[in-house]
Amino acid sequence: MSSSETDKNIDPRPEVHELLKALKRDREKLLEIQLRCARVAGYDQSVYYRYLHQSLKVFYTPVELILEIKDSLQSLMPLREMNRRYLKIVADGTVAKKFDVNMNFEWDKHALPIVLAYSFSRHLLDMTVRYADELDAPPQSLPEGWGTLLYLFNLR
Repeated sequence: MSSSETDKNIDPRPEVHELLKALKRDREKLLEIQLRCARVAGYDQSVYYRYLHQSLKVFYTPVELILEIKDSLQSLMPLREMNRRYLKIVADGTVAKKFDVNMNFEWDKHALPIVLAYSFSRHLLDMTVRYADELDAPPQSLPEGWGTLLYLFNLR
């Protein structure tokens, strides 16, 4: 592949290059959070089980971890507004809730926002570490996970 063909597949926008540079700069911090997520009481393995089992333990989701992920993502590009849909998912899923037996009658309404906030945040965190490792330059043709990161910062 010639140099000009390679250059055609590189996204020319400076803000996209800034994002990739930030991923590489903060990779160790992001990786540390990623590893902590996997260790928090086996949470990665149990969140979906807890939701489907209708276990009150879904309300033990580490809200502070979700918010730490969101803040770490924002710190990658502090001057860019994050995607409003993601911010709403986090806001809805991190509202402090104490389990009440009546929540069982509207389980999805109360528990699903927590699972969704954790899942989205965790996925975005995983994509930051992945693309910090895999990309040397931001591609024009998008792997879906990279596209998700671009949407997170309203770059798509």
